[in-house]
Amino acid sequence: MSKLVNIADAVLTRLNAATFTSSFTAEKRLFPRFEMEGIDSLSVDVYGASEEWERETRSGVYTRAYDVAVVVDSPVQQSATLSNLNSSIESLIDLLEEIKNDLAGRTMDGCPLIEIEQDEPFDSQFFHEFGFFHSVLIFKYKAIQ
Repeated sequence: MSKLVNIADAVLTRLNAATFTSSFTAEKRLFPRFEMEGIDSLSVDVYGASEEWERETRSGVYTRAYDVAVVVDSPVQQSATLSNLNSSIESLIDLLEEIKNDLAGRTMDGCPLIEIEQDEPFDSQFFHEFGFFHSVLIFKYKAIQ
């Protein structure tokens, strides 16, 4: 198997072994989910997002960076009171923080974590259009080979 798939599998295994304030079973995907149909509760997906190779020496030593995406989706009842809506969203943002804290500093398949990216806490346009909390965390791992 490719290194990217191995790292994504290790992230998946770690997420499913950890304990978080919100219960979920992460699922492996080979590509991002584009349809929200059928999601009626918290969903966490893991997939290998990208791979970069950068040549370090003329002799063929490369630094390789592997990006693994952790996608958190959850339907949110927009008809709820503002207080309940805020509470629901805050608990999901807290879950994202828990996931980042759990994976921070961990090595996956022999590769250290070097960066965590999150453009925004959640996609507000997605929320308004579809009634879903949607957030993507990117974990970048590094290998030298």
